[in-house]
Amino acid sequence: MFIALKGRNLRSGRCQALPVEDLDHGSLKTACDHVHLNRQNLGWAESELRKRAKGYPAKIGLAWILRQETTMTLGWIAQALHMGTRTYLSHLLYWQGNQKKPKQG
Repeated sequence: MFIALKGRNLRSGRCQALPVEDLDHGSLKTACDHVHLNRQNLGWAESELRKRAKGYPAKIGLAWILRQETTMTLGWIAQALHMGTRTYLSHLLYWQGNQKKPKQG
């Protein structure tokens, strides 16, 4: 099955070679658009995601956005952004969230 997505195709649940678990195509489109637009803003090609470190700040920021604005799983985001395992991504997002909150006490 092919679904057109801004000049790209989704075939059998794949978006630019990214796996899609049991998610609807609206969520997939939103997530793919976020990844595509943020890569463009950074001036990165698809291969640049593989080259950058798993904890590269721009990748963490994009993962944070995907987590807040889509229903994509941690596993999907980790694989899509080449950030290692879902547990490592969860660790990165935990610390990202704690850095933004002011300490109280």
